[in-house]
Amino acid sequence: MPFSIRPPTAGGFRIFLPKTILGRNIWSLREWWNWSRPRLALEAHVSQSLIRQIEYDKGDPKLSQLRALADALKVNVGDLLKPGTSLVRISELDRERIKKKVRHGKPDECWMWVGAKRTKYGLYQLDGERGLPHRYMYAMEKPLMENWDLDHTCNAPLCVNPNHLRVVTRGTNLWWRDRRRDSSKRRV
Repeated sequence: MPFSIRPPTAGGFRIFLPKTILGRNIWSLREWWNWSRPRLALEAHVSQSLIRQIEYDKGDPKLSQLRALADALKVNVGDLLKPGTSLVRISELDRERIKKKVRHGKPDECWMWVGAKRTKYGLYQLDGERGLPHRYMYAMEKPLMENWDLDHTCNAPLCVNPNHLRVVTRGTNLWWRDRRRDSSKRRV
């Protein structure tokens, strides 16, 4: 019998990957939350057909619809339009290991990293690569693409509380860093 190449399938269905940046990001974030199109439509108060059109590159959403989708997916509107990479995923074993190295407090307090440190930030090895534990803690609670930057709103580099972190652009992150440095020099 001759060998033939078939399109990839999952459970008898053809695997679909959206072509546009917006479509891919919505699809991957929907997969991260483990939501179907109807569930996302319900959460965002938009139609299922709109989500399908975005993912199939057959429609252009209004800004209000984009905002609703971003709010439901717990990301910024601009992040939906940025070229994304793969999402940071944390295994159950690593979740437990990371949580053991955190001094937890109330939801509005800083949760300090007590594990390994490098300069002023924490350090954790995940899948053979060293990374920042605040990114991993954030990725346990909310979707985080590998190329997205996080900013500490509490100004504590060892804080890993996801409520004290926000996704920002690289430029915004560097701007805040420089601004904080300038203000700390003035206090001395």
